[in-house]
Amino acid sequence: MSSPGSAQPRGPTRIGPPPPDPPEPAFTEPVPRGRAVAFAIYGMTVIQLVLAAIAPALPQFQGRAFDARVWTYPVLMLIPPGVWWVVRKRRHGTRQMPWAGFALLMMPFLIDVTANAVDFYHSAPWWHDVNEFLDWFLIGLGAGILLLRSAIRQAWVLGLLITGIGAMIAIGWEIGQWYALIRNGTLPDTAYATTLTDETLGTLGAAGAGTAFWVWHIRRRKFRRQQYKQPPPNAPRLRVVK
Repeated sequence: MSSPGSAQPRGPTRIGPPPPDPPEPAFTEPVPRGRAVAFAIYGMTVIQLVLAAIAPALPQFQGRAFDARVWTYPVLMLIPPGVWWVVRKRRHGTRQMPWAGFALLMMPFLIDVTANAVDFYHSAPWWHDVNEFLDWFLIGLGAGILLLRSAIRQAWVLGLLITGIGAMIAIGWEIGQWYALIRNGTLPDTAYATTLTDETLGTLGAAGAGTAFWVWHIRRRKFRRQQYKQPPPNAPRLRVVK
């Protein structure tokens, strides 16, 4: 037995490498709420597109290629959940679909259609640049939520992937906009400068989302490590007795 006043050892000394990081918990979300939000965003977008198709003579719809948006927007909004559903079914997956990510990917379409419906692009000249940054920030957040289902564990990889995906989508979007608006001479004078500005703002928006996920992932991992190292408050403590 230890004599009174002698120093009590705190526990055995660990020899070797530190223990590995605790396993990452599965990312969960309130599925019914996320699904309802995604369906609501899709429904409001389609309704406004139908109204634009019924009244194409309104000035806010002139020169905005709404004849192409009427069929491209609903299809583009359904591609992410559709592809995810097909892959999940082929792999016999059981996890719920990430509806919060799909809702964020759909949100820029609703914002664009609504801004056109209220003639915001003409009444507020600054809105176009703000909208470019905001749309790709939301797209980056949506892509980040989808990437959380992957095996990526490094925060910097997640941030760079979100930024790269957003930049690729921004370039592809500008190519589609050129095909719909610019190639026939609708915007011949400012086409080049507008394209460069939009691609830059879109990439910056995606980079902002990537940075947000980077910081969040690091803070989440530190919090998990602290919880993993600290014993529960009522856990019995072992005492080494000589």
